[in-house]
Amino acid sequence: MKKALRPNIGTAILIGVDHLDPNHFGNSCPLTVSAAQDVIDYALIAKLNGLSVQTHLGEQATRQNILAALKKTSKSLKAGDFLMLTFSGLGGVVTNFGAAGDRPNSATWCLFNGQLLEAEIQQALTDFEDGVNILVISDAAGTWSGIKFQAFHELQLIDRQRGLPSEIAETVYLQNKDFYDAVYLGIEKNPATKSSVIWLSACQLNQTAFETSFNGYLTSAIKHVWNGAAFKGNYERFFHEILLSLPVYQSPFIRTFGQNVKVLFNKKPFSV
Repeated sequence: MKKALRPNIGTAILIGVDHLDPNHFGNSCPLTVSAAQDVIDYALIAKLNGLSVQTHLGEQATRQNILAALKKTSKSLKAGDFLMLTFSGLGGVVTNFGAAGDRPNSATWCLFNGQLLEAEIQQALTDFEDGVNILVISDAAGTWSGIKFQAFHELQLIDRQRGLPSEIAETVYLQNKDFYDAVYLGIEKNPATKSSVIWLSACQLNQTAFETSFNGYLTSAIKHVWNGAAFKGNYERFFHEILLSLPVYQSPFIRTFGQNVKVLFNKKPFSV
């Protein structure tokens, strides 16, 4: 007698960091005011789509915990399954790997006890099997060197930026240089991704991400377009409408990795 095939399943790993460990980042880091609310809202979307939910908030959102959660989840998801991975908090950049020669700057997620390089996350996603569909939502600034354009000053924005200021990022790197150099040099370059990954970042590389007291701008746009599950289109239409819902000074940025991404783009957002 043949075993019954198990139905496809979905998991959401939702991360929200509103403050950072001063032992690693110092005492001058800005705070976020709505990262936890983003997690609440993403959890609701995930549950409405039948996903199991893991939340990592504040001091529980450490480098070790997030990497361990990804490793464990990679062992449980099979072809046809779905992972929703979100981060709300400060984006950063490790600006100078003195041991790495021709390296580019590396964008990061500022977790409670240290920065998690986006390259580390991408490498962690290589553990997932062929046929697993993955959506990454990063509601943070991918890099942040300060708003230097007069046009932005003229806007007189009162909302908070979700980026680690460049002077703080440089200090954090220099004070933890050996650690970050070792992390970077341990990352496989151009890792082969078997799963299908869409990575939605809150802004372009020459922009920063913003938040209100309710949500990050990107999360707010996602909620607006999703409209309590009333949205009926695929990812391609979903992302287009999100772009139209955001201001001109914050345009989302989409990257893809792995196999069969075109097939994933034609699926309904957040669906298994």
